[in-house]
Amino acid sequence: MRVLVLSPHPDDDVIGCGGTLRQLVLGGAQVDVVYVTSGENGGLGRPPEEIATTRETEARQAAEVMGYASVRFLRRPEGGLEPDTTLVPALIGLVRELRPALALLPHARDGHVDHVATHRAGVRAVAAAAGPWYSGVGGDPHAVPVVLGYEVWTPIEAPALVRDVTDAHETQVRALELHASQVADFAYEQFIAGLNSYRGALLGRGRMAEAFDVLQLPGGLDLGALVGG
Repeated sequence: MRVLVLSPHPDDDVIGCGGTLRQLVLGGAQVDVVYVTSGENGGLGRPPEEIATTRETEARQAAEVMGYASVRFLRRPEGGLEPDTTLVPALIGLVRELRPALALLPHARDGHVDHVATHRAGVRAVAAAAGPWYSGVGGDPHAVPVVLGYEVWTPIEAPALVRDVTDAHETQVRALELHASQVADFAYEQFIAGLNSYRGALLGRGRMAEAFDVLQLPGGLDLGALVGG
């Protein structure tokens, strides 16, 4: 199975759905992560170009720990991301090229402008990639069977799917630690610990879990068989 992840910044994939991604990799899935921005404004007192290079390097290192098949960088402007007339076609092209069975992107109300823009662009791209539109982008139409929304800044109010990721938590934290430029200034590891513990409480004492919105799921498809949990 092929999995496409849209991550607004390097590290959002690990924080929001890293446990699930690691489990999918261990189950034989090919995970491709697309970083929409390079997080060039995510450094204190350092030039944006330097930060972008650093964060892309960190993302590649974390990807090795996670076992991703590939990472790609669209290098859109951080903090001013818009689902514009160039971003959506770029994402359509990736959907048609990679042809995933599962796509993950931030949920609609995640509290960051770049996360909301990634959600909107991703939803539009997934829908358009399935039809005859955007023929100039190239590639044959592809319908993504399952689309899930993950949480980073804002917990999902009523998640439709909660997955036990206890066995992947250690690797998830290790991957996040490789985003050293970010965890040096902000306790992002507490995002993972807090979110996963909060969601895991639904499953039992000491469990870690990740929660998702289900944005697209064909009738008759067994979601549990596809992603487990």
